Amino acid sequence: MRSITGPSGVAVAAFLICASLFHLWLSSVGILDARLMRALHLTFLLPIVFILFPALPGKSPLHRPSLLDLILAVLALIVTLYIAVEYQRLDNRLELVNKVRLEEVILGTIATVIMLEATRRVVGLGMAVVFVAAVGYLMLGEYLPGILSHGGISYDRAIERIYLLQNQGIFGTLTDISVSYLFIFVLFGAFVDNTGIGQWFSDLSNAIMGRQTGGPAKIAVLNSALFGSINGSPTANVYGTGVYTIPLMKKLGYSANFAGAVEASASTGGQIMPPVMGASVFIMMSLLGLSYLDVITAATPPAILFFLAIGAMTHFEALRRKIRPLTKAELPDQLAVLKRAYFFAPIAVLMIVLFMGYTPVKAALAGILTAFIISILNHENRMTLKRFGETLAMGARSAILIAIACAASGVIVSSLTATGLGLAFSGMVVNLADNVLLFSLVLTAITAILLGMGMPTTPAYVLAVTIAAPALIDLGVQELAAHMFVFYFAIVSGVTPPVAITAYAAAGISGGSPMGTGVQAFKLSAGAFIIPFMFVYSPSLLLQGTWTEFFTHFPSAVIGMLAIAGTLVGFVRRPLPFFFRLLLFAGGVMLTFPNLLASGIGLALMLPVALQQFGWLGGGKPGPSLSHVDDVPDREKYE
Repeated sequence: MRSITGPSGVAVAAFLICASLFHLWLSSVGILDARLMRALHLTFLLPIVFILFPALPGKSPLHRPSLLDLILAVLALIVTLYIAVEYQRLDNRLELVNKVRLEEVILGTIATVIMLEATRRVVGLGMAVVFVAAVGYLMLGEYLPGILSHGGISYDRAIERIYLLQNQGIFGTLTDISVSYLFIFVLFGAFVDNTGIGQWFSDLSNAIMGRQTGGPAKIAVLNSALFGSINGSPTANVYGTGVYTIPLMKKLGYSANFAGAVEASASTGGQIMPPVMGASVFIMMSLLGLSYLDVITAATPPAILFFLAIGAMTHFEALRRKIRPLTKAELPDQLAVLKRAYFFAPIAVLMIVLFMGYTPVKAALAGILTAFIISILNHENRMTLKRFGETLAMGARSAILIAIACAASGVIVSSLTATGLGLAFSGMVVNLADNVLLFSLVLTAITAILLGMGMPTTPAYVLAVTIAAPALIDLGVQELAAHMFVFYFAIVSGVTPPVAITAYAAAGISGGSPMGTGVQAFKLSAGAFIIPFMFVYSPSLLLQGTWTEFFTHFPSAVIGMLAIAGTLVGFVRRPLPFFFRLLLFAGGVMLTFPNLLASGIGLALMLPVALQQFGWLGGGKPGPSLSHVDDVPDREKYE
C-alpha cells in the first residue's frame, strides 16, 4: 500500500475519513435505498484502490499515483456514481426483461474491467484469475463441450448480471453485507487497535500464560484468539502480534519453524473464534437466515476444541524441549494489567448489546463508543481529534479489501447461478462420491482448500459454499453444519502447504524455512481438519441437538483432541514410543465419534498409554516440571 504524503496525502486521508463517517451515519441513523447504499459504499472504496495500491509493486511509484491510476480512479468513480444517480429508475425496471441501454453496456464493461484490476491489486492474482474465468464462462460457456456448456447468455444480459442486478453482481447481496455489517466491524477493530485495547489484550495474555510451561507459545495462542477474532485477517494478525511472540518463543528455545507455526495457526484460528469471527460470519448469517447470535453461539464449542488442541501441542512441545516459563521480570505487572481491566469493556458491551436482542450493527456501534470513552481514560492513547481522524482513516483502509472481495465474489456467484455451474458441480460431487457422505465431505474440503489458496477466506467461503454446500445438504447434512464445514476448510488453506500464505508470513518474522513453517503450522492446525467432520456427524457440537447429546459428546471430543495433540508431538509426560503413539492416536480418533461405544473403545485403547506415561509400563524419562518459574533449574543443565 502506498504511503502518500503532503497535500495529496491529506486529500486521501480526508476521503477515507468521509468514508468512515458516512458508514457511521448509515449504521446509526441513516436510511437509504439498498441499491443507493451499495453504490455509495463502492463510490468511497473502489476509486481509492487505484490511489493507494500500486499496479506493480516495486515498479510503480510508491508515494504518488501514476497517470493510469488516476484515470482508473476517475472511471471507478463514474461507474459507481451512475448507479447512485440512476438508482430509482433501476429499481423500477424489470430485471432480465427490459432492454439494457447502450450506456449501461459501456459502463458495465468498464466496471467489469475496473473490478478485475481492483481485485488483482487488492485481493490477489488468484482471485483475479477466478474472476476472469467466471466472467469468461458467463459470456462464452455455451461454446464449451459436454457438461460444461450452458444455454448461452448474450453480452448485454451478461453485463446486466454483472453491473445492474440488485441481488447479484457488483452491487448485489454480498456488497450489501459489506456495507451493512462488515465495514462497521472493521471500524470497530480499528478503534480497538488504536486506543490501546489491543495492547492490553497482549498484556493480559502475558499475565495469564507467561508463568506457565511454554508460556510464550501459549501467549501467542491466547493473544491471537482474542485479537484475531476482531481484525479478521490472519496475515495481519501474524504481523500485529507475531513481532513480539515469535522472537520470545525463539529466545526461550522453540525452533524458528515451530515459533512461526504457532503464531500462524493461532492467527488463522482467530477467524473461527467468536464474538466477531472476521467477516465471513455476517455472510453466513445472511445466507442461512440466522441471527448473528445463533451463528456465534454455534461456533463456540468447535473454536474451543481448536484452540485447546493448539494449546496442548504447544504445552507438550515445551515439555519435550524443556522450555522454561517467563520470569517475573519478563512479564507485565499483573496488578497493573488488572487495574486496566476496563479495556475489556468494548467486547463486553458488544456481547451484552447482542444478548439484549439488538442488531450486530448496533452492538458494534456501542463497542466503538465504549472504546472511544475508554481512550479518554488512557493518557497514552487518548482519542484526540488527530487520533480520531487517523482511526477513521485506518478503518476505511482496512475495509477496502473486504469490500472489493465481496463485490468480486458477487460477480463470480452471479456467473455460477446464471449458468447453473454451481448446481452442476454439486451433482458432480454427489456422483463422484457415489452418495457416500464421507467421500462428499472429503471432496468438499479439497475444493474449499484449493479455493482458499488463491484468495482470502471470505470469497473462498462464498464460492465454496455456493458450489459445494448443496451437495452436502442433499446428503442430509444440516444446513448450518454444511456451511460451517466449508468455512473451516476455506480458513485452513492459509496453513496448508504448498501455498500456506499465513505460515509464510510468520516465517518472514521467525527467519525459519517457509515450507518448514508451513508443515509445522499444518500439524498444529490438525484440529481444524478433524473438527468439521465431527460436527457434521454430531451437530450437537454446534449446539444443534439436545443438551444431553452435547454433554455426552463434547467431553469425549475434548479428550480425543488432547490425545491427537499428544500423538502429533510424540510427547505427553514423557516420550511416546511408536506403538503407544499408535494406540493414543487410534484412541483419540475413536473418541471423536459421536457414540458411547466408540468412546469406550477409545478409552480402552488409551489405557496402556496412560500406564506407560506414568512409568508403569516403562518408557523414557518424564520431562521436568515447569509449571512455575521458581521450579526451573538452569536451562544449561538440559541442553
